[in-house]
Amino acid sequence: MVKVREYWRGGTKVRAHTRLPPGARKQLTIALVAVAAVFVFSHTGPATEASEPRRPSTNRSTPPPAPAREKEEPRPGPSWTVTYPIPWDRDGS
Repeated sequence: MVKVREYWRGGTKVRAHTRLPPGARKQLTIALVAVAAVFVFSHTGPATEASEPRRPSTNRSTPPPAPAREKEEPRPGPSWTVTYPIPWDRDGS
């Protein structure tokens, strides 16, 4: 970047600023077009039914899946804790 100091032009004060050096705008445009082209043309394309399914990658940091267990018997449900009859007609006496 070229740093331009403050100066007067036609009776108007021009503040200090920076600008691109000569030719840099064209080079920057070419570089941005190249990056955009790489980005646009580097995608893998749409997934189609004809394409081969992707296999999951092997991740060595996770343990292997647990072996499938045989079908367990259902767990018993809750049982009553009170086995004697509760009188609901209480008079409070």
